[in-house]
Amino acid sequence: MLPARWAEPIAWIAITLVPVLEYGHYVMSEIPYLLFSLLALEAYDRVRGRGRGGARGVALAAAGAALAAAATFYTRSVGLSLWAALGIALLLDRGVSARPRGVFFGLSAALFVPWALRSFLGPPNPYFRQLVQVNPFHPEWGLLGFDGWLRRIAANLQIYGIGEIPTALFPIRFRSTYAPPELRYEFLPWFIGSIPLLLVGIGLVRSLRRREPLGVYLLLYFVVNLLWPRLWTGLRFLVPVLPLYLLLLFDGLLFLFGLSGKRLPRRRGIAAALVGLWLVLAVRNQTILAREARAYPPEWDAYFRAAEWIRTQTPRDALVVDRKPAMLAYVADRKVVGFPREGDPDRMIDWMEEAGVDLVVVPPLPYDDIIRYLIPAVAEHQHRFEPLFEIEEPYTVVLRLREPLSRSSPGG
Repeated sequence: MLPARWAEPIAWIAITLVPVLEYGHYVMSEIPYLLFSLLALEAYDRVRGRGRGGARGVALAAAGAALAAAATFYTRSVGLSLWAALGIALLLDRGVSARPRGVFFGLSAALFVPWALRSFLGPPNPYFRQLVQVNPFHPEWGLLGFDGWLRRIAANLQIYGIGEIPTALFPIRFRSTYAPPELRYEFLPWFIGSIPLLLVGIGLVRSLRRREPLGVYLLLYFVVNLLWPRLWTGLRFLVPVLPLYLLLLFDGLLFLFGLSGKRLPRRRGIAAALVGLWLVLAVRNQTILAREARAYPPEWDAYFRAAEWIRTQTPRDALVVDRKPAMLAYVADRKVVGFPREGDPDRMIDWMEEAGVDLVVVPPLPYDDIIRYLIPAVAEHQHRFEPLFEIEEPYTVVLRLREPLSRSSPGG
């Protein structure tokens, strides 16, 4: 890949990218997945090193690559793309002996079997089902046809290729999840965004020609991005690979400037300017991000205030309905369930009664299913709910579900 003298400064730049910094403090799987993938790629590099630690060291490195690769797909199913890329690279690399190959494929098979049994014989893996649905939030719409696949791929290609990837890698325009909605989807003009995209393309071709797993992995990962439902297309799914895209970008950049050879050329000023530009942008973006992160956006501030009220003012055995059950359960320390995507308000209320729901949170969060399913059910049956906690702006309410008249009236 890159000469060793470039690897460290570029790695530092990679971890300063705003999406990587943001998701680094979320309790989510993107950053652990990134860690496991980097460990797997580093272990593969030691396999290719051939000679460091002898045959035993190479075999141990192959075992480490298999373990780390398995950790990726146990964390996120898309990790299968990294596992496949490492296997393909091992098969194509004629310099790798049979022993490390056997260690990698043997251990990988043993680690894959439990995952496969859980995915195909246990409860259905939701990601496989969601992949082929027109809209996972509307299962009644059925499965994608050929035209649907073409439209999804074209839309995702435009969002990722022209929008998200160039804007994230060349962050001259600051964006974060804290930014106003109109700025979150503001991308670079195509004539600027095409430059980092071209450099990534050059780096990708060079990686594939060197038969490295990195190029194969990013290609497979990108294909998964193109096939994923359009409603989830966005920056979050790029976080685990953004540092690797940056490596490709700089590999293409250094190649174009003749700075990728083993000997350091005299053009040190160009090299310093290339790295310095990204560092300046990183310092600026981190300053803005730190200022934004001092307070939640209004809708999230209201949501967490409601969660705090539930934690301090409701019985510990209360059952709560919320759009983000895991998060609310953590903050409010109560049992929380998500609501079904049920378009019939009557059936939604019936479900709440059968589940024994006590409280319902109606937050101002920008999720379509809140507006489409939860709010209509509450509005149509508002006589069944009693507001216990309210915030006027942005409007947030915690409701208590009253018992039906047949149960609550003396004569019932």
